Amino acid sequence: LIAGIIIVPIKTFQTIFTETGGRDSWFSLILASIFIVVYFLFILYVCKVKNCYDIFQIYSVTLGKLLGNFFIILFSLNLFFSIVESAAAEASAMNTQFLIYTPTWQLLLLSVPVVIYVVKGGYSTMLNSVLIGIIFISVSGVVLFLLTWKYKDFNRLLPILEHGMDKNFFITMFKLIGSYGGVYIILLFLD
Repeated sequence: LIAGIIIVPIKTFQTIFTETGGRDSWFSLILASIFIVVYFLFILYVCKVKNCYDIFQIYSVTLGKLLGNFFIILFSLNLFFSIVESAAAEASAMNTQFLIYTPTWQLLLLSVPVVIYVVKGGYSTMLNSVLIGIIFISVSGVVLFLLTWKYKDFNRLLPILEHGMDKNFFITMFKLIGSYGGVYIILLFLD
């Protein structure tokens, strides 16, 4: 779930990042990833020092009851829309690549029973499905890399940072940081 929410925006909306970042988008992605990891480690450090891992309590104590509840609702809406986006992107990819004549909404309806089974099955079912999914994704990524190797031209990446770290580079980096917003679902599992 977490990987799907994090990876789908980056893989699906690549054109948004390459429009502004051009051939240096990959470098912006690396810097955005480092920033998110450092920022998240800082949040975990603060949670450990304060001995408080409950996101609802953190929002309520820090922002007050009214504003805290508002941000909890905002956080919940963000998670809901991220899940809908991930499911819609997956169904759209299936529709475009494999099942051209099947409407996207039917593919979404087909995935609902599977998701319900995994969620209702408990921790072990969820863990097994995630591990199997990661194995298949990794194998398919390696196979795709090997099959497309002879068509890769790494000279298209050069020169690196031709225009330097200009305005477009930082705009791309901020867009990529925004696409990592789903990583905060981990906070729900810390308590």
